Formats: sequence, structure tokens, C-alpha cells
Amino acid sequence: MKRGLTKVLGFVIGVGLSAFGTGCSQECVVTGCSGNICADGTESSACDWNCVYGCYDHAVCEEQDDGECGWTKTEAFDQCAADCSATGS
Repeated sequence: MKRGLTKVLGFVIGVGLSAFGTGCSQECVVTGCSGNICADGTESSACDWNCVYGCYDHAVCEEQDDGECGWTKTEAFDQCAADCSATGS
């Protein structure tokens, strides 16, 4: 009986948490060929490169206030993007 109860509880705890709410409604991931897209699943994009794409290493891919995935930019991101603009790349 204990083993069966553990399996049931394991299912509720391990699988059912999202159904009961964990504070996050989705998991955001960095995706796209250049790693410049923050989305709730894998997305494809053109494999081009822009200097600012490297700056996303200094941003956080996470759920935004509107419930959608997006980038939270940091001071380091802003500085990196400014450096890209200054060099024209």
C-alpha cells in the first residue's frame, strides 16, 4: 500500500504541479538560429547575425508582466547594444 501511495503522490507532485499552479504559467526558452528569440517553445528563424544578438547573453529570457515570454534587458545588455551601435555592426 505504501508503494502505491508513493506513486500516486509522486504523480501529483511531479506531474500535477503545473495544473495546480506553481507561480509560473509557462517556461520560457532561448530559441531561434541566432539565439535571439525568447519564446515558450522552440521557434525557427533565419540564420543571420547581428552584433546585438550577442548582447542577449546579458539579458534574461523570462515570463513578462503580460504573461508572455520576452527579454528582460540588463545594464550590461544596454551597454553591449550601445557598443554595437557605436561600431555600426
